[in-house]
Amino acid sequence: METLLLLRKKKGVTQKDVADYLKISRQAYANYESGRRTPDIKMLKLLSIYFETSIDAILSHSVSSTTTHNTKSEETLDEREKTLIKFFRQASEQGKQRIIQSVLNACDNNKK
Repeated sequence: METLLLLRKKKGVTQKDVADYLKISRQAYANYESGRRTPDIKMLKLLSIYFETSIDAILSHSVSSTTTHNTKSEETLDEREKTLIKFFRQASEQGKQRIIQSVLNACDNNKK
């Protein structure tokens, strides 16, 4: 799936980064990119979350349709949001998971 390769390069991450997020081997992910294997629906869902795009966009083989439609564009983000995104993008996969967990915990605490 050439789309996965293009999305990965656009995001600036390695095959290992994506594989770690998916909790699979780098070779297993490389097989998705090369088209030797096709991700199942669970993997497609995780890939769509990771690359912030729809499953349809991944399957359509069209990078132009891979932009997210329901997110705030960076031009409308305030400085705190931009800072959070900057640090998130620079973090390792493990660091990203910790950031996500911290945000989820903060949201849960606000509901109480």
